[in-house]
Amino acid sequence: MLERFVQHMQGRCPDVTRAAVLVSDSWDSAVFDEWRANVEQVKRRAHVRGYIVSAGKSTRMNL
Repeated sequence: MLERFVQHMQGRCPDVTRAAVLVSDSWDSAVFDEWRANVEQVKRRAHVRGYIVSAGKSTRMNL
């Protein structure tokens, strides 16, 4: 998921997509750490939010 997000936000549509929402049913912080620098760069140019949805509840993630 993060790879596709970064490809879109930094590759195909830089400065076009101004807002993004990441939604997942689980979160792997080790995987996120691999993409953290890219996500931080994206956040400088676009509004980004993340949510975990599980058992009918959503929790906002601090990206």
